[in-house]
Amino acid sequence: MRAKLLLFVALLVGPVLLVGGGGYAAPSATGRVSVSSAADEANMESAFTAMSAEGRSVAALSSASKLVVDDTNGYRGIFIQDLGDLCADGEWDRFDNCPDMPNPEQTDTDLDGLGNACDPPEMPPLLEKLLELRRFLIESPERAFPAPPGYRLPWLAGASHTVVQAPGESPTHQSLHAWDFDLRYELVLAARGGRVSMVRVSERAGGCDSAFSGRANYILIDHGDGTSALYLHIDYEGALVQEGALVAQGDAIAYSGSSGLSCGGGGWAGPHLHFQVQRTVPGKWWSETIPIIFDELEGDTLVTGKSYLSGNLPSDLVSRVLAHWFLRRTPRGTEVFVSPSRSFLSQVSDLASAPSSTRTSPSTVTSTPTPAPTATTPLTTWEARFRREGPRCATERELARLQWLPVRAQALLVDCTAP
Repeated sequence: MRAKLLLFVALLVGPVLLVGGGGYAAPSATGRVSVSSAADEANMESAFTAMSAEGRSVAALSSASKLVVDDTNGYRGIFIQDLGDLCADGEWDRFDNCPDMPNPEQTDTDLDGLGNACDPPEMPPLLEKLLELRRFLIESPERAFPAPPGYRLPWLAGASHTVVQAPGESPTHQSLHAWDFDLRYELVLAARGGRVSMVRVSERAGGCDSAFSGRANYILIDHGDGTSALYLHIDYEGALVQEGALVAQGDAIAYSGSSGLSCGGGGWAGPHLHFQVQRTVPGKWWSETIPIIFDELEGDTLVTGKSYLSGNLPSDLVSRVLAHWFLRRTPRGTEVFVSPSRSFLSQVSDLASAPSSTRTSPSTVTSTPTPAPTATTPLTTWEARFRREGPRCATERELARLQWLPVRAQALLVDCTAP
């Protein structure tokens, strides 16, 4: 019997080099023993006898330093390996493509080197469809930086908005590649992806007065290619992203508002979104503007007074639904009333019509303050007037007499001369 076993092993593994002697070492943690140092046939037989007595499947391997990892004696000798059959499928573990589970036919349909029995179980079709639906509903694609090229109009697809001021136009875009859109406290979407580099949403007030110049809230998104997009006149506390966040095209980033220099009709501020693409200058929120083309226009340019349909969408269905649900919100900032006779638009108009020799900067143009009421004017009339007009810039005389005005009237006056 012993001779037959040796013959079988020799045919399976190859010729055995009988070198060395002196017995064999105790079985290692891996079930392997070695015969080294002038081993002879008797030593070999005793090794087989000892391991077989324990009911273990064994084989003799030559050139064991290449085959058995725990060859520590340094000799090119005879090693006896415990082949084993842990899963009891008739295949020795050394030659089994699935030693943990029975796989008697050694089938490997997907040819991945791992038998079918050890392959992960196939996902039920229903579960696979549910996971696919989950990915479609809530999983967004990885946000890239630098961002992929291309710009879309910065509001939700399916909605139209009007251009109220285009590049190169008066009163404020004469030297800018910028657009004003009539978004009134509405959700603003990223026209292009990138990293949010700067956010300011701490300014409460806005109005058509040069005193508000430079005081608008904004979101600045760096595209990673030397350009950034500026979203201006964001509502007070209207940001939906933080500095450092990565955003994709179509992500909701803010709510538009009327912060800063913002002109509407009848002396009131005009909520809108100012959008421009500019050179990226670290630490600066305003820089040289760059002309761009929106993908929806297919090469055409935006024209003042015309409305345009956006094709911008959040990347997943849940975000799209939420964007529709929370498309607008109640204003949190303050729209300051400025008398039309002393508004920024009036100053610009006066400046344009004045002789060139007498023109001055709009910021230095002054207007006659609104006369303060006489001492006989009832306070209730004052209150009614302020409640009707709403917040506005105070005149110099009103600021001087502020302590004599009703408390509720004082709350509606804004000191536009303050830094």
